[in-house]
Amino acid sequence: AYLPGQMPQSNYAAIMSIRSIRGRRTSARPVPEKDEILNIMACCETDGIIGTRDAAMISAALGCGLRRTEIADLRCREIDFEQCCLRIVGKGNKERLVFFCDIVAEKLEAWNRIRGLAGGTYFFVPIHKTGRILFERHMSDETVYQIIRRRSLAAIQHPVAPHDCRRFFASQLLDESVDINTVRLAMGHSDIRTTQIYDKRDETERLKRLSAISML
Repeated sequence: AYLPGQMPQSNYAAIMSIRSIRGRRTSARPVPEKDEILNIMACCETDGIIGTRDAAMISAALGCGLRRTEIADLRCREIDFEQCCLRIVGKGNKERLVFFCDIVAEKLEAWNRIRGLAGGTYFFVPIHKTGRILFERHMSDETVYQIIRRRSLAAIQHPVAPHDCRRFFASQLLDESVDINTVRLAMGHSDIRTTQIYDKRDETERLKRLSAISML
């Protein structure tokens, strides 16, 4: 109506000033179960040095809630094995510390012993089919995605994406009654409303109660 001159400028400006309403959809992807995680890790551990690297990568996704770009960009100097923490620079150049548990430490240290600190900037690097570690190359976030997807398909016959691992991390913290603002900090969210999307506890319990109400 505006383009052919059938609407005044003031009406057009008023319409364009109306903000859109952001909706939210329920994710169709379930959060990975612990037994599935164990199966994926066990599958990695039978595959030599590549499996050791992949197990460390998956443990960083699951136990630290890292985005796939954060996994690919993780530098050796950003890992503190003594304090068991990572210094992550995430979206918007925001920096955060993420502390990891003993199991994650074990996987990261196993890869670190093989990788060593002799060369390269990045902690996770490609490995040639001959077994040579390619220190000079930077692994892309798409490669991280494909590795986690391939490992999960081989172990549990359905794909797990890096973001599913991130959802697992958030779910575990919330299930342990960690306050949502602490979860926000651990995940690197600027807005707590983004973190609230991961919190299904109260919503799920309320919906479960409906099944006990007889409608007929």
